[in-house]
Amino acid sequence: MPAAFDVERVSRELRAYCDRKVPPSERGRLSMGFRVSDNVVTLFERRAVPLRPGRWTEVAIAQLRHDPDSAKWSVYWRDRRARWQRAAQIRPTRSLDGLLAEVDRDAAGVFYG
Repeated sequence: MPAAFDVERVSRELRAYCDRKVPPSERGRLSMGFRVSDNVVTLFERRAVPLRPGRWTEVAIAQLRHDPDSAKWSVYWRDRRARWQRAAQIRPTRSLDGLLAEVDRDAAGVFYG
């Protein structure tokens, strides 16, 4: 039987990751978040819109996709046409932390530019 991932554990890891990414002094203007849908987690960045109090813009940064057959995660980046492409330079892994570290490293400049 394919292995599903533990949504609660993954959500805790991602909340901690998002909290670490944004310094407390910037949280009124910048935040990181994620959405879980089936076997896909989408990481996004939210920024306050200048001169528009209470308005935020949201940009998807990366998608982490879980393959239940192998129990491994792969990472995808969003191209200029808003299509998701697998980050071929990053091998699938069972370590969510490892993938998040690769997103931070952004060796190909596809996640944060």
